[in-house]
Amino acid sequence: MRPSYWTIACDSKFDCMNILILGASSQIGRELALSFSSNNALVILGRNKDILDTVASDCLGAGAQSVDCIVQDMAAGADLLMQAMGDRQLDLVINLVASTSRVKDSEFLPSQLESYLMSDLLVPVQLFEKLIENSSKPLKIIFVSSVLADVQSPDRLLYGALKSLQEICLRKFTDGGQKNNLLVVKVGMVVSHEQPSDESRRLAAAIYEAHLLDKKVLNYGMMGRAYLLLFYAQPMIFRLIVKLQRLLRGN
Repeated sequence: MRPSYWTIACDSKFDCMNILILGASSQIGRELALSFSSNNALVILGRNKDILDTVASDCLGAGAQSVDCIVQDMAAGADLLMQAMGDRQLDLVINLVASTSRVKDSEFLPSQLESYLMSDLLVPVQLFEKLIENSSKPLKIIFVSSVLADVQSPDRLLYGALKSLQEICLRKFTDGGQKNNLLVVKVGMVVSHEQPSDESRRLAAAIYEAHLLDKKVLNYGMMGRAYLLLFYAQPMIFRLIVKLQRLLRGN
């Protein structure tokens, strides 16, 4: 299915960044679009046209120079999205798409595996690779993930594995001597995808600030930091217990 595509624009005499936001119809996506609106040109992608219309209007009110809206499921493929974008040269891409974010392992359907792989791994990676190849200037990527990609949480291994694999690929594109830049955001708390909340606004503000400070990693949320601490401390605790056991046995 081809994406529908339209433009809402306002006039501005200032230079701006060209920003693509994948998953802009989620509540976090809306808040991020608003945070990055001022004096910038946005391309927002999502599956819900009505929500994208509202987000576009809000972004123009927040100072965006223009807002291009694309209605497309990521599983439809990177080529359709590249066609919709035309020759636009991007400065920044923000990826929030995660079709498995609310899919527990017990709810996983093998018949949906291809769709999950396309949305959460293959298409984003293919898209970033094409954008980097076709770009005449450095590209910055903000990849919004979760601490669940690191801590191997029970019942969420599918989601964590796909996020981890995508992060590995993005680091391949941005590591080394290349000028491309990557900010990985690890969210360590539950933030509603559908309902407006102060937490989604604070998260968007924290990501925007991390972008301005040119950070490489942002761990957001105290509970998530506790999860990471426990996960990384686990092997150390295990080794200490084994050593203590051997000492008590006289080995």
